[in-house]
Amino acid sequence: ERLAEITTMLVGGHETAGFTLGTTLLLLAKHPEVSSKLRNELLSTDVSKRSSRSGYLHNVIRESKRMVPVAALGSIRRTGRDFSFNTSNRSMVIPKGATVFLPVILPHHHKESFGDPESFRPERWDKEDTKMRQALMSFSLGNRDCVGQSLAVAEMYSIIPRLIAEYDFEVEAEGKLEFFLTLKYVGARLKPTRVGTQSI
Repeated sequence: ERLAEITTMLVGGHETAGFTLGTTLLLLAKHPEVSSKLRNELLSTDVSKRSSRSGYLHNVIRESKRMVPVAALGSIRRTGRDFSFNTSNRSMVIPKGATVFLPVILPHHHKESFGDPESFRPERWDKEDTKMRQALMSFSLGNRDCVGQSLAVAEMYSIIPRLIAEYDFEVEAEGKLEFFLTLKYVGARLKPTRVGTQSI
């Protein structure tokens, strides 16, 4: 049983992290001002602290996961109790035992939570509020969240700082956003150019 869990974590965490890394690099290449700001922060930070889960790197990764969540369809859950919702024009009850499905891309692109949800703006996370925090569900929520989350996060925070500190990326082919089990860019191609010789 543990071997199966480890295999699931490695395969799930590695594939989704790979797609998220690719998406993040593509978004940075499409927004050179963001890439430049991130590089400047990384190069002014001690090498041992570049993978910190704070600062502009944290904002860039969160914004990338918000814009293009790999697991865009989210997960399916069975409710453990009744849920009641009341709005100004209607009310609704989801009964206990119902199967519910929440595509995470919907709250990630909700205008009330993010104002301009179609814009790649990592700075928005400097003024994070409760609506934004609750809307971001990249790895699902609860005790049955993504089993590969720890591996995926570790890969993101170790690989992106290293690549951005050393390389500038230019879009050669934008590719197109496609969904089949995962949401990812297909056919995208980036051209890396070394920007410095500083040790990372």
